[in-house]
Order: sequence, then structure tokens, then C-alpha cells
Amino acid sequence: MRLVIPLALAALAFGVVAPRAIAQDATTSYRLEGHDTARGPFVGSLAVTRGAPGGPSPIALRLSFAGGAEASWSGAATGTGEGLQAALRDGPGIAALGAAGQAPRAQLAVRFDLVGGACQGSLTTARGAASFRGQRPGATTPAGPAYEAGAPEAKQAAVFAEASAVPYGELPRVGSRGAGANAWDSLRALRTRLLEPTFAETTDARPPRSKIFHAFGSVAQVRYEALPGHAYTGLFATGGVGLARLSLAIDEETYVPGIALKLFVAGRPSVNVHAIPSFDGQASRDFFERAPSNEIPPPTGAAVRLLARVIARVADPLRRPVDHVAAVTPDGAPVAAPCAPRRIHFRPAEVHFPADAQEDFRALLATIPVGSVIYEVWAETPSGEVRIGRVRTTSPFVASAWGDQVLHFHHAR
Repeated sequence: MRLVIPLALAALAFGVVAPRAIAQDATTSYRLEGHDTARGPFVGSLAVTRGAPGGPSPIALRLSFAGGAEASWSGAATGTGEGLQAALRDGPGIAALGAAGQAPRAQLAVRFDLVGGACQGSLTTARGAASFRGQRPGATTPAGPAYEAGAPEAKQAAVFAEASAVPYGELPRVGSRGAGANAWDSLRALRTRLLEPTFAETTDARPPRSKIFHAFGSVAQVRYEALPGHAYTGLFATGGVGLARLSLAIDEETYVPGIALKLFVAGRPSVNVHAIPSFDGQASRDFFERAPSNEIPPPTGAAVRLLARVIARVADPLRRPVDHVAAVTPDGAPVAAPCAPRRIHFRPAEVHFPADAQEDFRALLATIPVGSVIYEVWAETPSGEVRIGRVRTTSPFVASAWGDQVLHFHHAR
């Protein structure tokens, strides 16, 4: 089955029904405490519902004051993922805080901490202004002994909860951060001190920072389904649950797609695999046109060759080994005699985009139906290639500041 995500529904004229975008209906709630200049202290809640990728996020705000008075608002917020702004419509109880006939009834601005699940914001009405702080119940930082001791499914749920809590209200332009964005970010790519933590840190989350490469992507929960008929061990044999982050190396002009696959292990750091098709870009805007691999040919461009020489001071720029995938099982048990392929390929399976797609690749990724096999995994052997597994989505793809700036995929070397 080869599913093409179309740009429009023009195929209906020929009797072909185009697949619909996945509903982005997950809601994140915050408990609020604050003070209003007209009514005094209050408690309340803020609910942010995931909208269409890069589109407004429906929100609902409810405040409760001393004496039992309540007020509520609703609207659609836009923003970067670290902050949202909205003009809100009034709901029950608003008359005490506003003036009839004035629109919009309230202006909301809120900022979200990328770590810890906190928020802070302000609300301006016709009658006064309010400020508040909030906390997302159950928010956690996926790090530390208690987290590491958890089961793979618990880790997967915890990390994706953070990555999907506050999606981008407006998708940042791919290429606006990271190598190539400006002179400073490009110089950062030449500093091996900044590249070293990518290979040294084994945690699933790091303090917020802009990635030098693959600065913008989209994250989904996935299941790696191992297939029989090969001698490879560990997670190659058992399969596992994890996350996939699909991204572009620099921008949409060079268009080098890549996958970072994270498989969770009980009591141990996650196992991560990185793959791109090559350092060279492609003209097609089909993210799934080529097969990423953990081992790629040398670059052809002069600038990329220079960059490869810099990366070589930290690790082999042309190969990310996968031996560690074969060395452990999902329950954390080490494999006595690991057997791993040297080179694997992620061959696109059920999903493709039009070669002339105009939409942001993250918006297209969000239309992939849950349960799709996005890649089949093939290994090179002395006697030829053998199919050893597949990567299947178990959630929609979500683009967020947390997924771009906090989520970490350890690079093997």
C-alpha cells in the first residue's frame, strides 16, 4: 500500500477520495492562581486544545472569585509554542468584568515554561486587568532515577506528553534557527565544544537550546516491529516502543530529510538511531522520497565537506553505528552475544507526499493516519539486503517547541 498525502481534494473529480487530516483534538489543562484588579484574587483553569498544524489553538479560560462569582472566555490562540495570544469571546458571568458592546471582550497573553509545565500570563478586559500563574497537573521532566527506572511504555507516554502539551500555534519558518540561519548559528556548527554534548548526554531531555542541525521537526509515538528471518539480537529481535522525530537538516531549500528513532528501555537510557539519505539535498518535496541510512556517502559540496571535517573531530560524520540497538532488550536485560548490522536503511513504506508540495513538511506529517507504517527497516548483509523491521506510528505527529528545543536523541559514535 502506497499512501500519497495530497495537496488538495482535486482527485475527487476522478472518484479518488483523498485521506483526511488527522484530528488534532488533544487538550492540555493548567490550574491557575492570580489577581484581577477589579475582583481581587481568583483560581481557575486554562485549557489549550491542539488545533490544525500551524493553525490557531482553541482555548478556554475559566476564573472563580471569592463569593462564588465565575467568568469564562473562549477563543482561538496563535503563537510560537512558547507563548500564545488570543482575543477571547465572553461566556457566562463575564458581565461583571466587562462592558456591554465592547469587542473583543478580553485579550489573553500567556507564556509556557518548556521545562516543568508552568505558565504565566495576563488577561485584559474592558474593566481591568488580571495576571496569573499556572501549572499543568502531572507535568514532569523525563529525567532522573525514578524516570529511568520506569517501563518503556511509561517513558514513552511521559516524553510524548511533554512534546505534545503545547504545539506551535504558528509553525516557525524552517531555517530560522540552526546552521545556515545566520552567521552566529553557522559559526556554532564549527565549534566542537557545542557538538560534544549531542554524543555525550544520554538523557531524553536537555535544558532548552536551539539544535545546530535538524532544528525543526515533528514527533510521533511509534512502535518498532521486529520481523523474523535474521540473526540480529536485542531490540532488533524484540521490537519496542518509542518516538520518531522527522526533521530537515537545515532548511527547505537544501531539503535533507532525516529520522531520529528513540526506543525506550526499562531501567536504562533510551536507545537512539539517526539516519539521513545523504548530505546532499533533493528537489522533490516528498519527505519520503529517499531512504535514510545510518551510513551515508561522502558529501559533494565544498561547504559540507568542510563541515564534515569539523564533525570528524567529535565522531565519524558519515556513520552512526547501531551496535547498541542489538545489545539490550526492552526490559533492560543485556544481550550476552550481540549481533548487529553495520548498515541499515529506512525505506519509505505507506506514506508519500507530492513532489511539488507547497505546505510546510510538518503540516503534511500531521496528516499521516495513526497506524501507518512510515518506514520498513532493511539491513545490508554479505548476501544482500534483508528486511528486519518496520516503524509504525501510534499517535499523530506533533510539532512543538519542547520537541525542538528540549527533547534529546543521544548520538552513537
